[in-house]
Amino acid sequence: MEEPIPSWLEVHLVYNDRVEKVPVDPELILDCLENECLHDYYETYVKSLIGLDANLVKVEIHQLKGGIVILYDTTKNKAHLVLHRRD
Repeated sequence: MEEPIPSWLEVHLVYNDRVEKVPVDPELILDCLENECLHDYYETYVKSLIGLDANLVKVEIHQLKGGIVILYDTTKNKAHLVLHRRD
């Protein structure tokens, strides 16, 4: 049986003045913030939402109070994968 997603966390993708909820378990992201995992998240969750023709240039991770922001700098634009508390 699949574990429920914690009700106090959620993940959104912010790009081009748009905000999209990302259907991913936030614990998955918390469990691995290594470079390889960050690239996997891009391929799995980000690339399809921002356009398949955007190539990844740089990844930065920012830990903030109450959340984590993963910045994906692509050849087209920037996208932010944001893990945050619901409140």
